Amino acid sequence: MEWFEREKLMRAMRCVRQQALPEPLPRWDPNAAEIYFEEYMLHGTPYTLPMVGLKTSPCSWLLSGGGCTMCGYHLAGAWRRPVSSRNLLNQVHHALQTLHPVSRFPLVHIGSAGSLLDSAEVPDDICFQLFRALQNEGVKAVITESRPEYLREAKLRAIREVFKGEIMVGIGLETASEDWRALCINKGLSTDTYIEAVEGLQQLGISFANHVFLGKPFLTPREDIEDAVAAIRFSFEVGSEFAILMVSHLHPNTLTYWLYERHLYELPKLWAPLQVLSMLEPATRSRVVIKGVDKMSPEPIAFASNCSRCTDEVCRLIEMWNQTRDYAFVEAALNSCDCREAWLRELNRTGEGDRWRRTLYETVISELLA
Repeated sequence: MEWFEREKLMRAMRCVRQQALPEPLPRWDPNAAEIYFEEYMLHGTPYTLPMVGLKTSPCSWLLSGGGCTMCGYHLAGAWRRPVSSRNLLNQVHHALQTLHPVSRFPLVHIGSAGSLLDSAEVPDDICFQLFRALQNEGVKAVITESRPEYLREAKLRAIREVFKGEIMVGIGLETASEDWRALCINKGLSTDTYIEAVEGLQQLGISFANHVFLGKPFLTPREDIEDAVAAIRFSFEVGSEFAILMVSHLHPNTLTYWLYERHLYELPKLWAPLQVLSMLEPATRSRVVIKGVDKMSPEPIAFASNCSRCTDEVCRLIEMWNQTRDYAFVEAALNSCDCREAWLRELNRTGEGDRWRRTLYETVISELLA
């Protein structure tokens, strides 16, 4: 892609982020963490996972490079709102009190507005106090999220000193293609950096799970699906515990929403993640969970959908897949509505490709950097 310039896309993303936020902003208490529960499968058994979201300083990549094209975490963090170390400690105590006794949960998810292990979001001393508090409360396992560049050996070893339980890190790989990761996601992440990070995790006995994004702008629906299949296979080749297939949804101040408002982007249909599963080998797809189709924090403007007759039922069957990994639920969903036939016909349509992609990119650059 000789026509693609990363710096221009980063500048365009910064412009998108600076546009006016919708009113009213999400409720904001800097001393209270966001807590909700999400369905999960733990060691083959359905489990209701507590999700703790700390309101931290914004993702460093959002501030420096505009962030990812679809990410709405700026609405969950201290985007244009102050937060202090004391606030963060208060949020930790609030979460522990709300979930008391937190030791009754075999696994707890704790995240931030980007990367929990980024010192700019969560200062090191606060991070260590957080994990020490979890240890003291009897927590046995924690899952969190981080960009690969913050998975540094020294910090992880220091966390290991204060927390003896199991740790899993969710990593936003998004796609195995470095070109698509730059153009479609504006991820600011090389494959080499990713590989170095996960190899370091494995040496420390820390497991990881890859996030794979479905609904990438600048790709046709078929390209998007085939890319997600390739990314999931790659994830397991490098040692991912499982893969989270994150289906696109819309947040303000993102490039995907900017494109959507101009009729240059559509959310994928709910058929798309099911199609991905159908293209994977049984042993591979059984380690894939589909997320982002009906719940998310912060709440998006819109989720992916099908027609009005089948959307709710397909979402229900996707949740049944997540809870059981029984492919019969996927087959039931694939055969649940005639609107899938029209979607398949559109999916098989050819004609769009690199020329269309370049035109769309040039439209973004010319309008946002005018």
